[in-house]
Amino acid sequence: MSWSAGAKRCGSGWIALALILVCSTAALGESAGSAARSAQAGWIDAGGDHSCAISRGVASCWGLNTSGQAGVGGTISPSPVAAVRIPAGRRAVSIATGKSHSCAVLDDGTATCWGAGGGGQLGNDDFANAPTPVAVRLPSGRRAASIAAGDDHSCAVLDDGSAMCWGANGSGQLGDGSAPASSAVPVAVRLPAGRRATAIAAGMAHTCAILDDGMAVCWGSNSNGQLGDANLPKNAGTPVGVRLPTGRRVVAISAGGDTSCAVLDNAVASCWGGNYFGDLGNGNRPTNAGAPVAVNLPIGSRVTGIATGGGHSCAILENGSVACWGLGLFGEIGDGTQIIRSEPVAVLLPTGSHVIAVSAGAAHTCAALDDGSLDCWGSDFYKQRGDSFVGDRWDPSTSVRTLSLGSIPVRVANLSVQIDPVPPTLTPGQSTQVVVRVANTGPDPATGVSVMLSTTLLTVTAQVPSQGTVSGVNWQAQTIAPGAQAASVVTVSAAAAGSASLTAEVTAVNEPDPNSFPGNHVASEDDQRTVTLLIRADVPTGSVQVGPGPVVQPGPGPPAGRVRPVGLGLRVTRAGRRIAATGRLTLPAATPCTGTVVVEMTLGKRRTQVRVRVRGPASACRYSASLRAPGSGRLRVVARYGGSQVLLPLSSVRRTLLLK
Repeated sequence: MSWSAGAKRCGSGWIALALILVCSTAALGESAGSAARSAQAGWIDAGGDHSCAISRGVASCWGLNTSGQAGVGGTISPSPVAAVRIPAGRRAVSIATGKSHSCAVLDDGTATCWGAGGGGQLGNDDFANAPTPVAVRLPSGRRAASIAAGDDHSCAVLDDGSAMCWGANGSGQLGDGSAPASSAVPVAVRLPAGRRATAIAAGMAHTCAILDDGMAVCWGSNSNGQLGDANLPKNAGTPVGVRLPTGRRVVAISAGGDTSCAVLDNAVASCWGGNYFGDLGNGNRPTNAGAPVAVNLPIGSRVTGIATGGGHSCAILENGSVACWGLGLFGEIGDGTQIIRSEPVAVLLPTGSHVIAVSAGAAHTCAALDDGSLDCWGSDFYKQRGDSFVGDRWDPSTSVRTLSLGSIPVRVANLSVQIDPVPPTLTPGQSTQVVVRVANTGPDPATGVSVMLSTTLLTVTAQVPSQGTVSGVNWQAQTIAPGAQAASVVTVSAAAAGSASLTAEVTAVNEPDPNSFPGNHVASEDDQRTVTLLIRADVPTGSVQVGPGPVVQPGPGPPAGRVRPVGLGLRVTRAGRRIAATGRLTLPAATPCTGTVVVEMTLGKRRTQVRVRVRGPASACRYSASLRAPGSGRLRVVARYGGSQVLLPLSSVRRTLLLK
């Protein structure tokens, strides 16, 4: 990286941050706050000398625009007023900024990029700049799930778990083994056999990904150990495994200039690679690290998000605060100074604010706050902060906002639909029952949920929901709590011989869904599900029995083969900030101890959730959960039995404590 004190800006040696916060099962289980920040991934990103954000499906960028990276006219876009001209009728669901280009995933699963294209980083089979978005040439039938932008390359995870990259490849950053040949169209990354990618991050000339087994791999430049394999002295044109601590898994990953960072499943932040400016946060500057080292955060800190920039990095903590470390010459650390910090320091946030997402650029940082606003600090030489503050901003506690109140979603839902079980065949006039389930794995309640049924060669004759109301084929499921599900038993009748289908689609929800846009009729999104069966005229008539499986029966009485627990106890104790929730699950006689209990702790706006298995013999079936209270005030602890293949869900039990 080169510096020009006279110009007061980060030079052209780097820059792209790819901020990736993953909504993993582990993160959801550890903290609802963690999941909320994870679900915000892709809605903001700070790049070289520009920034981008998504507000209600509209993408806007600001800052340097000499290559068209802001997607609007002029050489500099001073504020996020003008919208990027994405295709008409489409909405952006994820955005990424590189050194001089930007990319987005749209609600139909297509990907688009704009800005500098000299390295092929726009993915449209051209090496020219594009001031307005151009379509990335993904394989036919494939959809992008997430996207990342590096210095002169871009990458995406597709809906089948494959990873593809395009653009410059001088160091092997495309991951297909073809270095140094660049590619202006996506090429498949050579992931380990049998593995799928769940997240991807692009740095200056290297790329990292999380795999479906929780392991991390990196490829490309290894000039300072940023690939995370201490035994690898050179660049790698295909993925190599990061040497994680024994037994640990990765839940979030980020790639910066020549540094990579991750959040592990024990909520610890680790970094590896270059450390010239204290990038690793371990106080050992300037010694590089070829394998992950723990960031020196305060004892007891739990990390829920990570972002790595040109020479600095930031972590979101469980209490909604942010700590940054590394190069701070333009105020990008946010602690009111302009110095290098080799260990994390707290960012001076506005009083009472909590951060739900953070992104580190070349010499500036942006964060989404829990009031729905976006706040940026650090360098503003090219108006990459997008605010009215003049000059470098070292202290973000002052009331300056890039995007106004409510522009960034604060509440996030994640709805998915399932239909089961389905008989293989019916005959004309024959009826059967299926169960439509809508689960919310997001961090916040999903409100105003509406589900519509549509059929081919089937007629819906009845629908009995576990909650809400039904009008014809429309089910108003109303509110689904985080980690909960609603179900509706649907009776369908075969109309005529042929290939029949039943589709259940979420058509409305008040909160944004990071994986879907309800009601857009995109079959591959998880907010809708279609099942098919054959109606045969030559099959003897008679009733069709619902096969075995976890069927939720919302009507009176449990279905055949399912039993309902008798009761659930909850005892709450505390030792300092550590809260212990224990209890006994009372089961019917001769019923095995099985299933899970969800324990949720709420303190003000902060919510933590953990899922634990019940254990022991049926006569003494118990559970035990340990959580950490995020502060003082009236604490509400709720336990609810989550059900199993044999047992039905049980009503929740609540306890309240006053923490001082």
